[in-house]
Amino acid sequence: MTNLLEEQNKLQKQAFEVIEKLDLNNILGKYGQFSLVGSIEYSLMTWRDIDANLAMQNDPTDSEYWDIVEAIFSLPKVKLLTLADNRQQVEADRPKSMYLGIKYEDNENNIWKIDIRLLARESITTDKVAQLIKENITEESRIAILQIKSQVCDNPKYHKAFSSVDIYEAVLLSGVKDMDGFREYLSKQGKTL
Repeated sequence: MTNLLEEQNKLQKQAFEVIEKLDLNNILGKYGQFSLVGSIEYSLMTWRDIDANLAMQNDPTDSEYWDIVEAIFSLPKVKLLTLADNRQQVEADRPKSMYLGIKYEDNENNIWKIDIRLLARESITTDKVAQLIKENITEESRIAILQIKSQVCDNPKYHKAFSSVDIYEAVLLSGVKDMDGFREYLSKQGKTL
């Protein structure tokens, strides 16, 4: 149990260093409010994955998006960018947004996945998840979440048939404590592991 918490703390510290090294706050701050969300915010990291929002006054324009893409792609050690336009909500489980996925190689040759959503303030959906976690997390539930996340990280259905939000809700709202319980929880939701 302790090593999961130690690994989370180590990953979170490294993640903050990556964000600072890439200077994302300054690069993106001129377009809107840059904020870290997801597991880095909740202290629930199990792998090198950072989620962030760029909250803008209105929906991002093509011009703003391409300016940001150019600025990010010119950064050293950015290995790959994945782009997606979800302003028409093609992905029903994603907010109306434009997406920028970054693969970044740190100084130890570790690859980090950084997911940034550019969206109008009114389209932000991460606030309700943050509130759920803040109101319900305990050290016991934190460990249960870290255990489940570490066991599903390589599952091909992860991020397709189920997400981290399913894990958070299972543990925090339904009292799930382990993989067997999570499997049962997903089944009741009509989802499979």
